[in-house]
Amino acid sequence: MTSHVAFTTTCAGYLYAVSSATGAILRKIPLSAGTNAPVTIDGAYVIGAGVADPGQRPLIIACTLGGTGRLPDTVRS
Repeated sequence: MTSHVAFTTTCAGYLYAVSSATGAILRKIPLSAGTNAPVTIDGAYVIGAGVADPGQRPLIIACTLGGTGRLPDTVRS
């Protein structure tokens, strides 16, 4: 499922899943803080981390495309 998807994070604090075939944004997932770190992929999980500036919470967030879980309330929407 993820073989044609590229993942990246942004300093604005989002994890993006992008179609490598079309460039379309498949998902935009908020992190708890901005980040300039690359993502890690482990099996079906994509793992992103936020670096905490004052007033932000450091969290590691693992997600899957098509997942239905809820992110912690500390993650901005």
